[in-house]
Amino acid sequence: MRLFPIRQKSTVNHCKKGAARLPRVSNAGEGTSERWYGGQARLPRVSNAGEGTSEGWYGGQALLFTLFVMITLTSVVGAYLGFVQHSTRSTGAQIDSSKAFYLAEAGLQRYVFFLKYEQDYRDNHPNLNENLGDGSYSVQASFEQPTDTYTISSTGTVGAISRQITQSFVVTPAVIERSIHADGTYLKLTNSSGMIDGNVSCFTSVLPEPLPAGLTITGDVYQGDEQAKINGDLTLSTYYALAYAAGQVATNKTFANATYTGIWYITNKATIGDNARIEGSVICEKRIDFNGKANNVFIDPALYDPNQNYPALYAGGSITSTDTGNPAQRVGLQNSAINGLIFSGGNITFDYMSNTTFNGTILATNSISMENGRNFTVTYNPDIWDPMPLDFSFSGEATITVQNDWNEI
Repeated sequence: MRLFPIRQKSTVNHCKKGAARLPRVSNAGEGTSERWYGGQARLPRVSNAGEGTSEGWYGGQALLFTLFVMITLTSVVGAYLGFVQHSTRSTGAQIDSSKAFYLAEAGLQRYVFFLKYEQDYRDNHPNLNENLGDGSYSVQASFEQPTDTYTISSTGTVGAISRQITQSFVVTPAVIERSIHADGTYLKLTNSSGMIDGNVSCFTSVLPEPLPAGLTITGDVYQGDEQAKINGDLTLSTYYALAYAAGQVATNKTFANATYTGIWYITNKATIGDNARIEGSVICEKRIDFNGKANNVFIDPALYDPNQNYPALYAGGSITSTDTGNPAQRVGLQNSAINGLIFSGGNITFDYMSNTTFNGTILATNSISMENGRNFTVTYNPDIWDPMPLDFSFSGEATITVQNDWNEI
Protein backbone atom coordinates (compact mmCIF):
# COMPACT_ATOMS: atom_id res chain seq x y z
CA MET A 1 0.00 0.00 0.00
CA ARG A 2 1.39 3.27 -1.04
CA LEU A 3 1.52 5.77 1.56
CA PHE A 4 1.11 9.43 0.74
CA PRO A 5 2.16 12.19 3.03
CA ILE A 6 -0.59 14.24 4.57
CA ARG A 7 -0.56 17.91 3.58
CA GLN A 8 -1.32 20.34 6.28
CA LYS A 9 -3.81 23.06 5.56
CA SER A 10 -2.25 26.42 5.27
CA THR A 11 -2.97 28.73 8.03
CA VAL A 12 -2.90 31.63 5.71
CA ASN A 13 -6.26 32.51 4.17
CA HIS A 14 -6.10 32.88 0.50
CA CYS A 15 -8.05 35.68 -0.96
CA LYS A 16 -9.57 35.87 -4.24
CA LYS A 17 -7.47 36.99 -6.97
CA GLY A 18 -6.87 40.64 -6.99
CA ALA A 19 -7.98 41.26 -3.39
CA ALA A 20 -5.57 42.41 -0.70
CA ARG A 21 -5.13 40.14 2.27
CA LEU A 22 -5.40 41.60 5.76
CA PRO A 23 -2.73 40.58 8.15
CA ARG A 24 -3.61 38.59 11.30
CA VAL A 25 -3.19 40.61 14.40
CA SER A 26 -1.99 38.70 17.42
CA ASN A 27 -2.36 41.59 19.95
CA ALA A 28 -5.87 43.03 20.34
CA GLY A 29 -4.63 46.15 22.09
CA GLU A 30 -2.70 47.56 19.20
CA GLY A 31 -5.42 49.54 17.55
CA THR A 32 -6.87 46.81 15.24
CA SER A 33 -9.71 44.42 15.55
CA GLU A 34 -9.12 40.91 16.89
CA ARG A 35 -10.76 39.38 13.93
CA TRP A 36 -12.11 40.41 10.70
CA TYR A 37 -15.77 39.80 10.65
CA GLY A 38 -17.63 39.88 7.39
CA GLY A 39 -15.26 42.40 5.99
CA GLN A 40 -15.96 44.97 8.64
CA ALA A 41 -13.54 46.40 11.12
CA ARG A 42 -14.45 46.40 14.85
CA LEU A 43 -14.03 49.73 16.77
CA PRO A 44 -11.05 49.73 19.00
CA ARG A 45 -11.61 49.17 22.76
CA VAL A 46 -10.83 52.23 24.85
CA SER A 47 -9.34 51.44 28.23
CA ASN A 48 -9.84 54.98 29.74
CA ALA A 49 -13.38 56.42 29.62
CA GLY A 50 -12.21 59.95 30.28
CA GLU A 51 -10.15 60.45 27.17
CA GLY A 52 -12.57 62.31 24.97
CA THR A 53 -14.93 59.44 24.25
CA SER A 54 -18.73 59.38 24.63
CA GLU A 55 -18.53 57.72 28.07
CA GLY A 56 -16.42 60.62 29.37
CA TRP A 57 -18.97 63.12 28.12
CA TYR A 58 -21.79 61.44 30.00
CA GLY A 59 -19.64 61.28 33.14
CA GLY A 60 -19.22 65.07 33.11
CA GLN A 61 -22.96 65.53 32.89
CA ALA A 62 -23.45 63.29 35.93
CA LEU A 63 -20.93 65.34 37.91
CA LEU A 64 -22.76 68.57 37.16
CA PHE A 65 -26.08 67.00 38.11
CA THR A 66 -24.63 65.77 41.38
CA LEU A 67 -23.29 69.23 42.22
CA PHE A 68 -26.68 70.75 41.42
CA VAL A 69 -28.48 68.29 43.69
CA MET A 70 -26.00 68.90 46.50
CA ILE A 71 -26.40 72.68 46.22
CA THR A 72 -30.18 72.34 46.19
CA LEU A 73 -30.19 70.06 49.22
CA THR A 74 -27.82 72.38 51.08
CA SER A 75 -30.15 75.32 50.42
CA VAL A 76 -33.20 73.37 51.54
CA VAL A 77 -31.50 72.11 54.70
CA GLY A 78 -30.22 75.61 55.50
CA ALA A 79 -33.69 77.09 55.05
CA TYR A 80 -35.18 74.37 57.24
CA LEU A 81 -32.62 74.93 59.98
CA GLY A 82 -33.34 78.66 59.87
CA PHE A 83 -37.06 77.92 60.14
CA VAL A 84 -36.50 75.59 63.08
CA GLN A 85 -34.32 78.19 64.82
CA HIS A 86 -36.91 80.91 64.26
CA SER A 87 -39.71 78.60 65.43
CA THR A 88 -37.72 77.73 68.53
CA ARG A 89 -37.20 81.40 69.36
CA SER A 90 -40.86 82.10 68.68
CA THR A 91 -42.00 79.20 70.87
CA GLY A 92 -39.70 80.35 73.68
CA ALA A 93 -41.16 83.85 73.52
CA GLN A 94 -44.70 82.47 73.65
CA ILE A 95 -43.84 80.39 76.71
CA ASP A 96 -42.30 83.42 78.46
CA SER A 97 -45.37 85.49 77.57
CA SER A 98 -47.66 82.89 79.11
CA LYS A 99 -45.50 82.75 82.22
CA ALA A 100 -45.59 86.55 82.51
CA PHE A 101 -49.40 86.53 82.29
CA TYR A 102 -49.76 83.92 85.01
CA LEU A 103 -47.32 85.85 87.19
CA ALA A 104 -49.45 88.97 86.76
CA GLU A 105 -52.51 86.98 87.78
CA ALA A 106 -50.67 85.52 90.78
CA GLY A 107 -49.66 89.01 91.91
CA LEU A 108 -53.23 90.25 91.66
CA GLN A 109 -54.59 87.34 93.72
CA ARG A 110 -51.82 87.78 96.27
CA TYR A 111 -52.85 91.43 96.74
CA VAL A 112 -56.51 90.48 97.11
CA PHE A 113 -55.47 88.06 99.87
CA PHE A 114 -53.70 90.87 101.73
CA LEU A 115 -56.70 93.19 101.31
CA LYS A 116 -58.85 90.56 102.96
CA TYR A 117 -56.61 89.77 105.91
CA GLU A 118 -54.21 92.70 106.42
CA GLN A 119 -55.38 96.02 107.85
CA ASP A 120 -52.30 97.82 106.54
CA TYR A 121 -53.17 96.95 102.94
CA ARG A 122 -56.71 98.25 103.35
CA ASP A 123 -55.56 101.46 105.00
CA ASN A 124 -52.39 102.27 103.06
CA HIS A 125 -52.56 99.96 99.97
CA PRO A 126 -48.74 99.74 99.58
CA ASN A 127 -46.98 98.43 96.48
CA LEU A 128 -46.16 94.72 96.36
CA ASN A 129 -43.06 93.38 94.56
CA GLU A 130 -42.07 89.71 94.76
CA ASN A 131 -40.05 87.16 92.79
CA LEU A 132 -41.73 83.92 91.81
CA GLY A 133 -40.42 81.06 89.69
CA ASP A 134 -38.71 82.31 86.52
CA GLY A 135 -39.85 85.91 86.93
CA SER A 136 -41.51 88.45 89.20
CA TYR A 137 -44.66 90.47 89.71
CA SER A 138 -45.22 94.08 90.67
CA VAL A 139 -48.59 95.22 92.03
CA GLN A 140 -50.01 98.67 92.69
CA ALA A 141 -53.44 99.64 94.01
CA SER A 142 -55.53 102.77 94.16
CA PHE A 143 -58.47 103.38 96.50
CA GLU A 144 -61.72 105.26 95.94
CA GLN A 145 -63.14 106.30 99.32
CA PRO A 146 -66.85 106.81 98.60
CA THR A 147 -67.33 103.30 97.20
CA ASP A 148 -64.58 101.40 99.08
CA THR A 149 -63.27 100.31 95.69
CA TYR A 150 -59.69 99.16 95.14
CA THR A 151 -58.35 99.07 91.59
CA ILE A 152 -55.40 96.70 91.37
CA SER A 153 -52.82 96.70 88.59
CA SER A 154 -50.45 93.72 88.42
CA THR A 155 -47.49 93.30 86.04
CA GLY A 156 -45.80 89.94 85.52
CA THR A 157 -42.30 89.88 84.01
CA VAL A 158 -40.20 87.03 82.59
CA GLY A 159 -36.93 88.11 80.98
CA ALA A 160 -37.70 90.97 78.62
CA ILE A 161 -41.42 90.17 78.38
CA SER A 162 -44.05 91.83 80.61
CA ARG A 163 -47.84 91.55 80.76
CA GLN A 164 -50.17 93.71 82.84
CA ILE A 165 -53.74 93.14 84.05
CA THR A 166 -56.13 95.26 86.15
CA GLN A 167 -59.25 94.50 88.17
CA SER A 168 -61.46 96.36 90.66
CA PHE A 169 -62.83 95.11 93.98
CA VAL A 170 -65.08 96.44 96.74
CA VAL A 171 -63.75 95.52 100.19
CA THR A 172 -65.99 95.42 103.25
CA PRO A 173 -63.77 95.27 106.36
CA ALA A 174 -64.08 92.43 108.84
CA VAL A 175 -66.63 92.91 111.59
CA ILE A 176 -63.94 93.18 114.25
CA GLU A 177 -62.41 96.13 112.41
CA ARG A 178 -64.94 98.47 113.90
CA SER A 179 -65.10 101.03 116.65
CA ILE A 180 -68.52 99.61 117.54
CA HIS A 181 -70.39 96.55 116.28
CA ALA A 182 -73.60 94.77 117.33
CA ASP A 183 -74.63 91.34 116.04
CA GLY A 184 -78.20 91.88 117.27
CA THR A 185 -81.19 94.04 116.44
CA TYR A 186 -79.83 97.55 116.84
CA LEU A 187 -77.02 99.97 117.58
CA LYS A 188 -78.71 103.03 119.07
CA LEU A 189 -76.97 106.43 119.15
CA THR A 190 -80.04 108.60 119.69
CA ASN A 191 -79.40 112.15 121.02
CA SER A 192 -75.69 111.49 121.48
CA SER A 193 -72.91 113.95 120.77
CA GLY A 194 -69.27 113.04 120.50
CA MET A 195 -66.75 111.40 118.20
CA ILE A 196 -66.52 107.86 116.82
CA ASP A 197 -63.23 107.41 115.02
CA GLY A 198 -63.65 104.32 112.81
CA ASN A 199 -66.39 102.21 111.30
CA VAL A 200 -69.65 101.38 113.10
CA SER A 201 -72.06 98.59 112.23
CA CYS A 202 -75.01 96.46 113.23
CA PHE A 203 -76.27 93.25 111.71
CA THR A 204 -79.75 94.78 111.58
CA SER A 205 -80.04 98.57 112.08
CA VAL A 206 -77.98 101.58 113.11
CA LEU A 207 -80.33 104.14 114.66
CA PRO A 208 -81.57 106.78 114.35
CA GLU A 209 -81.75 107.72 110.71
CA PRO A 210 -80.38 110.25 110.15
CA LEU A 211 -77.75 110.10 112.86
CA PRO A 212 -77.60 112.96 115.41
CA ALA A 213 -76.05 116.16 114.11
CA GLY A 214 -73.75 116.41 117.11
CA LEU A 215 -72.21 112.98 116.48
CA THR A 216 -69.19 112.71 114.20
CA ILE A 217 -68.29 109.35 112.63
CA THR A 218 -65.05 109.33 110.65
CA GLY A 219 -65.53 105.86 109.20
CA ASP A 220 -68.35 104.10 107.42
CA VAL A 221 -71.71 102.96 108.75
CA TYR A 222 -72.70 99.38 107.85
CA GLN A 223 -76.02 97.74 108.58
CA GLY A 224 -78.20 94.88 107.42
CA ASP A 225 -76.83 92.79 104.56
CA GLU A 226 -73.71 94.95 104.18
CA GLN A 227 -71.72 92.80 106.60
CA ALA A 228 -71.76 89.53 108.55
CA LYS A 229 -72.08 88.70 112.22
CA ILE A 230 -69.01 88.46 114.38
CA ASN A 231 -70.08 85.27 116.22
CA GLY A 232 -67.39 85.98 118.79
CA ASP A 233 -66.30 83.52 121.43
CA LEU A 234 -63.88 83.54 124.36
CA THR A 235 -62.53 80.33 125.91
CA LEU A 236 -63.37 81.00 129.56
CA SER A 237 -61.43 78.03 130.94
CA THR A 238 -58.18 79.68 129.85
CA TYR A 239 -58.92 82.82 131.85
CA TYR A 240 -60.25 80.87 134.82
CA ALA A 241 -56.91 79.02 135.00
CA LEU A 242 -54.94 82.27 134.86
CA ALA A 243 -57.08 83.91 137.55
CA TYR A 244 -57.13 80.81 139.74
CA ALA A 245 -53.33 80.61 139.69
CA ALA A 246 -53.23 84.19 141.00
CA GLY A 247 -55.99 83.63 143.58
CA GLN A 248 -58.32 86.04 141.78
CA VAL A 249 -61.50 84.01 141.27
CA ALA A 250 -64.74 85.15 142.97
CA THR A 251 -68.48 84.67 142.75
CA ASN A 252 -69.21 88.41 143.02
CA LYS A 253 -66.69 91.21 143.12
CA THR A 254 -66.79 95.00 143.47
CA PHE A 255 -63.93 97.04 142.05
CA ALA A 256 -63.77 100.55 143.54
CA ASN A 257 -61.33 103.04 145.07
CA ALA A 258 -58.30 100.81 144.53
CA THR A 259 -55.88 99.43 141.97
CA TYR A 260 -56.37 95.86 140.73
CA THR A 261 -53.74 93.97 138.73
CA GLY A 262 -53.91 90.84 136.58
CA ILE A 263 -56.73 88.60 135.38
CA TRP A 264 -59.88 88.62 137.52
CA TYR A 265 -62.49 85.88 136.99
CA ILE A 266 -66.02 86.39 138.36
CA THR A 267 -68.60 83.63 138.12
CA ASN A 268 -71.71 85.77 138.76
CA LYS A 269 -71.58 89.59 138.87
CA ALA A 270 -68.79 92.14 138.72
CA THR A 271 -69.52 95.69 139.89
CA ILE A 272 -67.18 98.54 138.89
CA GLY A 273 -67.50 101.71 140.95
CA ASP A 274 -65.79 105.05 141.42
CA ASN A 275 -62.02 105.39 141.20
CA ALA A 276 -61.46 101.80 140.14
CA ARG A 277 -58.10 101.32 138.44
CA ILE A 278 -57.79 97.93 136.78
CA GLU A 279 -54.41 97.10 135.26
CA GLY A 280 -55.58 93.86 133.72
CA SER A 281 -58.86 92.20 132.78
CA VAL A 282 -62.27 91.51 134.28
CA ILE A 283 -63.77 88.28 132.92
CA CYS A 284 -67.30 87.61 134.13
CA GLU A 285 -69.50 84.63 133.30
CA LYS A 286 -72.74 86.63 133.73
CA ARG A 287 -72.82 90.44 133.93
CA ILE A 288 -70.81 93.58 134.61
CA ASP A 289 -72.44 96.67 136.09
CA PHE A 290 -70.80 100.11 136.32
CA ASN A 291 -72.86 100.92 139.40
CA GLY A 292 -75.14 103.26 137.52
CA LYS A 293 -72.87 106.26 137.19
CA ALA A 294 -69.33 105.22 138.01
CA ASN A 295 -66.79 108.03 137.95
CA ASN A 296 -63.07 108.10 137.23
CA VAL A 297 -62.68 104.49 136.10
CA PHE A 298 -59.50 103.41 134.31
CA ILE A 299 -58.96 99.98 132.69
CA ASP A 300 -55.91 98.94 130.63
CA PRO A 301 -54.86 95.25 130.31
CA ALA A 302 -51.62 96.19 128.52
CA LEU A 303 -50.27 97.52 131.81
CA TYR A 304 -50.42 93.97 133.15
CA ASP A 305 -48.83 92.22 130.13
CA PRO A 306 -47.83 94.35 127.14
CA ASN A 307 -47.04 91.21 125.10
CA GLN A 308 -50.64 89.93 125.28
CA ASN A 309 -53.84 91.57 124.13
CA TYR A 310 -56.07 90.40 126.94
CA PRO A 311 -59.65 91.75 126.78
CA ALA A 312 -60.37 94.73 129.02
CA LEU A 313 -63.88 93.51 129.84
CA TYR A 314 -65.84 90.37 129.01
CA ALA A 315 -69.32 89.40 130.17
CA GLY A 316 -71.25 86.32 129.11
CA GLY A 317 -74.40 88.33 129.76
CA SER A 318 -74.74 92.11 129.74
CA ILE A 319 -72.44 95.09 130.37
CA THR A 320 -74.40 98.04 131.77
CA SER A 321 -73.76 101.66 132.70
CA THR A 322 -76.92 103.68 133.05
CA ASP A 323 -78.44 105.88 135.73
CA THR A 324 -81.98 105.87 137.00
CA GLY A 325 -84.40 108.63 137.91
CA ASN A 326 -85.38 111.70 135.94
CA PRO A 327 -84.00 111.30 132.36
CA ALA A 328 -82.86 114.91 132.27
CA GLN A 329 -80.71 114.33 135.34
CA ARG A 330 -79.32 110.89 134.63
CA VAL A 331 -75.58 110.35 134.43
CA GLY A 332 -73.84 107.22 133.25
CA LEU A 333 -70.16 106.31 133.14
CA GLN A 334 -68.21 109.55 133.39
CA ASN A 335 -64.67 110.93 133.32
CA SER A 336 -63.32 107.49 132.52
CA ALA A 337 -61.05 105.67 130.04
CA ILE A 338 -61.08 102.03 128.91
CA ASN A 339 -58.40 100.65 126.60
CA GLY A 340 -58.71 97.33 124.76
CA LEU A 341 -61.50 94.96 123.78
CA ILE A 342 -64.93 95.28 125.40
CA PHE A 343 -66.91 92.16 124.49
CA SER A 344 -70.35 91.06 125.64
CA GLY A 345 -72.21 87.82 124.94
CA GLY A 346 -75.42 89.76 125.49
CA ASN A 347 -76.27 93.48 125.35
CA ILE A 348 -74.11 96.53 126.07
CA THR A 349 -75.67 99.70 127.50
CA PHE A 350 -73.62 102.89 127.88
CA ASP A 351 -76.42 105.44 128.06
CA TYR A 352 -75.93 108.94 129.48
CA MET A 353 -72.16 108.66 129.62
CA SER A 354 -70.02 111.78 129.50
CA ASN A 355 -66.37 112.74 129.13
CA THR A 356 -65.43 109.11 128.58
CA THR A 357 -62.93 107.62 126.16
CA PHE A 358 -62.80 104.12 124.67
CA ASN A 359 -59.64 103.14 122.79
CA GLY A 360 -60.00 99.73 121.11
CA THR A 361 -63.33 98.28 120.04
CA ILE A 362 -66.79 97.57 121.51
CA LEU A 363 -68.46 94.31 120.36
CA ALA A 364 -71.78 92.77 121.40
CA THR A 365 -73.38 89.47 120.44
CA ASN A 366 -76.79 91.14 120.81
CA SER A 367 -77.54 94.89 120.74
CA ILE A 368 -75.79 98.10 121.87
CA SER A 369 -77.31 101.27 123.24
CA MET A 370 -75.25 104.47 123.57
CA GLU A 371 -78.06 106.99 123.76
CA ASN A 372 -77.96 110.50 125.27
CA GLY A 373 -74.17 110.48 125.55
CA ARG A 374 -72.21 113.71 125.79
CA ASN A 375 -68.64 114.46 124.89
CA PHE A 376 -67.51 110.86 124.52
CA THR A 377 -64.92 109.41 122.14
CA VAL A 378 -64.65 105.90 120.72
CA THR A 379 -61.45 105.25 118.76
CA TYR A 380 -60.80 102.02 116.88
CA ASN A 381 -57.32 100.66 117.61
CA PRO A 382 -56.21 97.83 115.27
CA ASP A 383 -53.30 97.01 117.60
CA ILE A 384 -55.65 95.11 119.88
CA TRP A 385 -55.75 92.36 117.23
CA ASP A 386 -51.96 92.05 116.97
CA PRO A 387 -51.62 89.58 118.50
CA MET A 388 -55.19 88.33 118.66
CA PRO A 389 -56.54 88.31 122.24
CA LEU A 390 -55.80 85.00 123.93
CA ASP A 391 -58.34 82.30 122.95
CA PHE A 392 -60.69 84.77 121.27
CA SER A 393 -62.27 83.58 118.03
CA PHE A 394 -64.72 85.08 115.57
CA SER A 395 -66.15 84.84 112.08
CA GLY A 396 -67.02 87.61 109.68
CA GLU A 397 -63.70 88.35 107.99
CA ALA A 398 -63.38 91.06 105.35
CA THR A 399 -65.41 90.36 102.24
CA ILE A 400 -64.21 90.95 98.68
CA THR A 401 -66.69 91.75 95.90
CA VAL A 402 -65.43 91.65 92.31
CA GLN A 403 -66.55 94.72 90.39
CA ASN A 404 -65.45 93.62 86.91
CA ASP A 405 -63.48 90.96 85.07
CA TRP A 406 -59.77 91.54 84.69
CA ASN A 407 -58.55 93.52 81.71
CA GLU A 408 -55.16 93.27 80.06
CA ILE A 409 -53.43 96.53 79.30
